[in-house]
Amino acid sequence: MNYNDILIRKIYKHFTMNIEWLRYFCAVVESGSFKQAARKVYKTQPAVSMGVQSLEKMLGQTLIDRKTGQATPAGTLLYERARALLRHMDDLRREMADLGQSESMALRIGASDTTAIHLLPPLLRQFRDIFPDTAITMVSRSSEAVAGLVAEGILDLGLVTLPESRGDLEVQPLFSQRLVFAIPNAPGFHFGGFDTTADLSRLPMILLEEHTRAGSIIRNWLAEKGITVRPFLTCGSFEVIRQYIAEKLGTGFLPEEMADADAHPRLKIHALEDPPAITIGVVRRRDGYLPPRVRAFLEILQTATPPSPSLRPAPRSEAVRRRRSR
Repeated sequence: MNYNDILIRKIYKHFTMNIEWLRYFCAVVESGSFKQAARKVYKTQPAVSMGVQSLEKMLGQTLIDRKTGQATPAGTLLYERARALLRHMDDLRREMADLGQSESMALRIGASDTTAIHLLPPLLRQFRDIFPDTAITMVSRSSEAVAGLVAEGILDLGLVTLPESRGDLEVQPLFSQRLVFAIPNAPGFHFGGFDTTADLSRLPMILLEEHTRAGSIIRNWLAEKGITVRPFLTCGSFEVIRQYIAEKLGTGFLPEEMADADAHPRLKIHALEDPPAITIGVVRRRDGYLPPRVRAFLEILQTATPPSPSLRPAPRSEAVRRRRSR
């Protein structure tokens, strides 16, 4: 019997352990300190420390290195199993509630600022008309962060920029969105003029940060075109880029509906050949329970007409290809 088998047998043997001990332990691993963990679980630091110590005594293993605050090998193994257990416990609680009179009346979703502002409002309005008493929690983060929160069970659904490669998430492409190149629309104001795509390298450009998915897509498109760009400024939001272009600070790529001349007269679109595009998809936890209201909103997302003329349904071939790749 190997080390892992011994530890797992101990966990099952003592399954009557206080489930809160596991929550405290996971919070310590995730935050890196007992003090931060206590804040995360809304308990006192002594209570969290005592819970972890009780867990260590029961399992006969040191789980947290007190000098570094990091999980030991035994702690790492327990954390991986405990996170899954806690997610299943939360799912079970919600599922049991749905069987009785206390159906879950919550919807927890995540999206980027741009998606939350420009894509979700009509879809949430449709959902609210059906379920007006639902308490909706909207978390605005990067696609990578949203996907992580869905995987942890903190969010029910996430709208993210694809691709999404996590194996513990179900992914469905929803909309394809073309990006356009925007410049300030100001009389007598120019950056020396440009006629071809290659001329972009001469312009002061504002780009999304490279670690963002949309930012990576844009930079890959520039590289494929043989365009070397040294951005004047980088940031994490299309909203910031749009405002800075309007303030005559530079040029940049925006989703098409954000640069509409009628709605944003201080911007002007410069046509590009074969412009870059991004795909927005919805992610859910592969093994997670979806309450009825979450399933209802997911169905709205899956069947909705694109809320903007610049959005197109994601190609079916792309959805099939992603399912086969998992």
